[in-house]
Amino acid sequence: MAALVKDVKVVKTLPQNLKDARRLKKIPSFRVPNSASPYFYLHHVLPVLNKHVVVELVVSDGGCMQVLDF
Repeated sequence: MAALVKDVKVVKTLPQNLKDARRLKKIPSFRVPNSASPYFYLHHVLPVLNKHVVVELVVSDGGCMQVLDF
């Protein structure tokens, strides 16, 4: 996640309009295994991110979770 901070906007909480969109299932969601490769992000997540501007990443087992300094 820390590696993405310079390329995409990473937020701890969503603005209200995005919270509503998430609740209504209008934001694409990806269940990302902790062993996901860069290929997964480049070929599965990035095209959807480019199309929808926002995606939700659900990381299982706490993989790739790091403290973010905002």
